[in-house]
Amino acid sequence: MGLIEQEVSAESFIDIPEEVREIYRLWRPSPLYRARRLEEALGTPAHIYYKYEGVSPAGSHKPNTSVPQAYYNAVEGIRRLTTETGAGQWGAALAFACSLFDIECEVWQVRASYDQKPYRKSMMEVFGATVHPSPPR
Repeated sequence: MGLIEQEVSAESFIDIPEEVREIYRLWRPSPLYRARRLEEALGTPAHIYYKYEGVSPAGSHKPNTSVPQAYYNAVEGIRRLTTETGAGQWGAALAFACSLFDIECEVWQVRASYDQKPYRKSMMEVFGATVHPSPPR
């Protein structure tokens, strides 16, 4: 219900639960870098910055949403989440989040990525997920 209540809330701001904020502190705030060579290549006087999200445990920005999703499901007593993933970033993020809240995680990964990117499957399994190719053979 916590996730649904946020979706239908008329409030402009909703507090992030302290349990989620504590986990975010593992990698946030993400470093901000200036893209000087890009500025030079474009010949622009503008300053261009980018946020590097590779410092998160799953290597992308996706734990920013997977952690609260797993948290709210755990609060509601959900003990297992199932998801799909393409290249594996979302699957890795959800597997990471589920591991933090003692939730089983099952991931169906696109067959081509499952075969071509075994390191993503390994990462998900390290976080405790069961990973399947989709479609199966």
